Amino acid sequence: MTKFINIIYTLSVFTLLINLANTLKAQYSGDGYYLIYIDTTEINPNSQENLQYFKKPQKRLRNRQNYYNNYYQPSNNNNNNNSYYQNNNNNNNYYNQNNSNSNNNNYYNQNNNNSNSNNYYNQNNNNNYYNSQNNNNNNANQSINEAVSNEVVSSETVSNEVINNETVSNEVVGNETVNNEVVSNEVTNNEIINNEDESQNLNDSVIQNNYDNSTYVNQEENINQGIDTIENEDTKEFINAMVNEIENIIMENKYSFKNITKFEEIEQETLLKKRNLETSETSSENDSDFVYPIFTSENLTILAAYLNNKLIDTVESLPNVSDCSMDHELDIQDNLHYNYYTIQKDTKWAGVSVRGNAKFHLSVVSQGKYSSSLISSYDDYYYYPSTAGKGIDIIMYDRGFNFNHDEFSNTNERTVKCTAIISGTGTVSSVNKKYCHDVSNNNGYSNHGTQLSDIAAGKKYGIANKANILGVHRADNKSSNIIQGFEYIKNNLIRSHKTIVNIAFGGYLSYDGDSKIINSWKTSIDELNKKGAIVVVTAGNKGNAISKSDSAYYPCAFDNVICVGAIDDNSVLSSSVYKRATFSNYGKKVDIYAPGNGYVDFTNYNNYNEDGTVTGTSLSAAIVSGVIATIMSENPSIKFTTSSMLEYLEKIGQKGIISNLSSGEPNFFINNGKHIVYSKNSKYYGCGINSGNKSCGSGKCCSVNGTCTTSTNLCKVSKGCQVGFGKCTKDYGSNSRCGLGYGSCRSGYCCSYYGYCGKTSDHCGVGCQLNYGICS
Repeated sequence: MTKFINIIYTLSVFTLLINLANTLKAQYSGDGYYLIYIDTTEINPNSQENLQYFKKPQKRLRNRQNYYNNYYQPSNNNNNNNSYYQNNNNNNNYYNQNNSNSNNNNYYNQNNNNSNSNNYYNQNNNNNYYNSQNNNNNNANQSINEAVSNEVVSSETVSNEVINNETVSNEVVGNETVNNEVVSNEVTNNEIINNEDESQNLNDSVIQNNYDNSTYVNQEENINQGIDTIENEDTKEFINAMVNEIENIIMENKYSFKNITKFEEIEQETLLKKRNLETSETSSENDSDFVYPIFTSENLTILAAYLNNKLIDTVESLPNVSDCSMDHELDIQDNLHYNYYTIQKDTKWAGVSVRGNAKFHLSVVSQGKYSSSLISSYDDYYYYPSTAGKGIDIIMYDRGFNFNHDEFSNTNERTVKCTAIISGTGTVSSVNKKYCHDVSNNNGYSNHGTQLSDIAAGKKYGIANKANILGVHRADNKSSNIIQGFEYIKNNLIRSHKTIVNIAFGGYLSYDGDSKIINSWKTSIDELNKKGAIVVVTAGNKGNAISKSDSAYYPCAFDNVICVGAIDDNSVLSSSVYKRATFSNYGKKVDIYAPGNGYVDFTNYNNYNEDGTVTGTSLSAAIVSGVIATIMSENPSIKFTTSSMLEYLEKIGQKGIISNLSSGEPNFFINNGKHIVYSKNSKYYGCGINSGNKSCGSGKCCSVNGTCTTSTNLCKVSKGCQVGFGKCTKDYGSNSRCGLGYGSCRSGYCCSYYGYCGKTSDHCGVGCQLNYGICS
C-alpha cells in the first residue's frame, strides 16, 4: 500500500513539473529575430520532397504571387507564360524536351519539328556531331544554319537575329559586339547574351560557336554559363517561395507571440512597404520585415525571420533548411556603443559617417534630448550623412577669409575659395583665391569669416565637410557695401536650390528713420529667395527681443529668412537643461536655436594658426547652414526653399525642449535627423529613444519621459507611452487626430507631424510620428 502511494505521489510530482515547465515555456516564447540557414547546393524543384511539400494547398497572405503553383508543380497547362519544368502547348519562354510544338517563340527544343517559328534552336544528336539544321521549317526568319562534323556538343541555347542568313547587331551583355555575317558557312565572333529576367524568361540567350571551314571550337564554358543561369533562377525562385511560406507560418501563428505590440509594429511596417511597392515604379523582392534574405552565396542563403521558439521545429522541417537559431549579440571586446544600422533606420540616410570624440557643437545636433537621468555618459560622437553637403554651395557673406589651413584642404572633393571683395570704396572685385582681406582698410582684418566657415564646413570641426565654401568678403558694415554684396551674390553665385546664403551680420533699425534701408535689404533678400537660395541669418547678441516698439533686429525680423538663436551649451552638460543663452536675442522671429559655442582651428589674417572656442549667434547660424547643406545633399531631388527648409528643420528638430522661452515663441532646437541618444559607456538608466532604444522588463511600459513603469495611465499611448520599448496600451484619437494627448491611428495609417491620421506623403513622410502609426 505504501509503495502504491509513493508511486502515485511520484507521478503527481512529475505531472506538476511538466505543467510547470509548460507554464514557463508559455511565459517565455522566445520572440525575436532568428537566422534560418538554407542549403542551396542543389535545388531540385522536381524532387519528391519538394513536390510533396509544394503541392500542399497553402493559405496565401498579403496577396503575394503564388510562386509554388506557378513554378514548382508539374502540370499540363495551356497558354501559360514564364513557367519552368512543365509540359505545355502554346507557351512562350520555357524549357521543353521531346515535344511537338507549333507557333512557339524563344524556346529550347531537342528533336523537334517546328513550323512558322522565330528565334529557335533545333538540335539533332546524330553520329556524334553538332548539327543545327532547319528540319521541315517553312518561312523561318531569324534562324541560324550551322554545320560541324564529328564534334559532340551538349545542350545549347542559341538565338541570333538573322535576316537572309546575315546576322545583324547581336545584343551582347558582357562581351564585345561584332556585326556578324554568314558567308559560305563562315561566322565570326558570335556572342553571348546574358539575360537576367526576374520573370525567368530565357529570352534570346545565345551560346554559339566560332568556327571557320567546319572547324569546331569548344564552347563548354559558354554552355556552363547558360546552365548556371538556369540553376541560379531555380535557386532564386526557391528562396522566394521559402520566404513566402515562412511569412505565412508567422502570420498564421500571430497570437503565439508574447510581445504582440512588437509583432503589430512589424506588421504595420510590412503593410506600408507592400503598399509603397505597389505604387512605386521601382521593384523589390524584399517586401516584408517579418522575413528577408540577409546573405546569399553559391551554396548557402541565410534568412532573418521574426519567430518564437514554438515555430522553430516547423521552420526547420521545411525543405533544405539546415538550421534555425536565434540571432544574438556577440560578445565583442571592442563593441561600439552605437548601432550603425539603427541609426540608418532612424535617419533614412543612404550612408552614415561617424566622427568620434567630437566637439559639443557637433555631437549635440546629432542626438535627441540628453538627460543624465537616462544615460550614464554623454555621447560626444558626431553622426552625419555620408554625403556631408557634397554638391551644395554655402556662401559665407562675412568679413575676412583665409583658407590656407588643413580644415579646408579636401579640395579634391569640393570647392573652397574667396570669390569677391566688397571694398570700403564702393567697388566690387571678383577674385578666386584662398586669402581674402581688404588691406587698404584696417577694419578689413578679421577672422570672422574663416571661423564661421570652419564651423559650417571645416574638415574636422565643421558640420558639412564636403560642402563648397564661397566666401564674399565685406570690408565694413556700411549699408551701401551690404547692398552691393547682395547684388553680387544674386548675379554671380546662386545655383537654384543648391545654394545657402549665410549672413553673419545684423542690427536694430528704426521703423521710421531707417525704412529705406529696411526696404532695400528686404528687396535684396527677396530676390535671393526668388533665385532659389536658402537664406540663414543670425539673431544677434544683445540679449533683447527681436521686435521692439520702435525698431527691430534686421535681417532676422524679415519673414523670408531662417533666423537662428543660441542656447547655453554649459547648462546642457552640467544639468541636462536646454535654455536660451543670455546673450542671444529672442522672440517670435527667432525660428530655431543652435549651440552658442564652437571650437575652431584656423589660420588667421597674419597667417598664424589659431584654435579655440568662439561664441555668438553668428556661430549658431553657421551650424544651421551646415545642417541644411547635409539635408540638401542627402535629398538632391527636393527643391528646397527657405520656407520649406524651415518646415523640414522644425519636423526633424527637437521641439519644446528649450526651457526659458515664452509661450508663442518658436521652440525648436536644431537636429540633423538622428534622434537616438546613446551612452558612451553603454550604461543606461531608462528606456526608449532618449536612452539608447532600451526596452523595459516584462509587464512594464516605457513612459514618455523614458522611465519604465506599470502605471496604467502612463502606459497609454495617448500619454506618450513609447511603443516598441515596453507594453503600451493603445487608445485611439477621435476625428482622425493622433499623437500625444490623442493616441494612435487605426491600423495602416500614418500620424503626421501635425497630429492627423492619413496615408499621404504629408502624413507618412518627414515628421511622421512612428509612435502613433506607421511611417514610410
